[in-house]
Amino acid sequence: TLSRCPLPAHVRRDATRTWRWRNLLVSFAHSVVAGLWAVVGLWQLPGAFNDLVETTSPSVHLLLCFSTGYFIHDSLDIIICRQSRASWEYLVHHAVACSGLLSGVFLNRFVAAGLLSMFVEVSNIFLTLRMM
Repeated sequence: TLSRCPLPAHVRRDATRTWRWRNLLVSFAHSVVAGLWAVVGLWQLPGAFNDLVETTSPSVHLLLCFSTGYFIHDSLDIIICRQSRASWEYLVHHAVACSGLLSGVFLNRFVAAGLLSMFVEVSNIFLTLRMM
């Protein structure tokens, strides 16, 4: 698991930095998987731009499920580890993202729109690396 990855020396000395490092590591893993999955998903679903509401595929639907699960996991991690005050903007971001993705997950509508929104994860790969 990611929790077994070695921590840099400057991170090990502080509990908050340790939590932040592990949180960023999970975020990085999600960005890599979701970003690459989004690229493959668009390749598999070339009609995504034609109809953002009704266009769907099982693979892209699973991508939305995966990302919704990550946003829920990260929100719970922030709350349980008592980082809500310092990370409230992430909680708002995750709530907004989940509300949009859940229409694709449960209603199987706007799946293509959700796919296009997942392209943000490609840039998040580099953003997360920079923050680490």
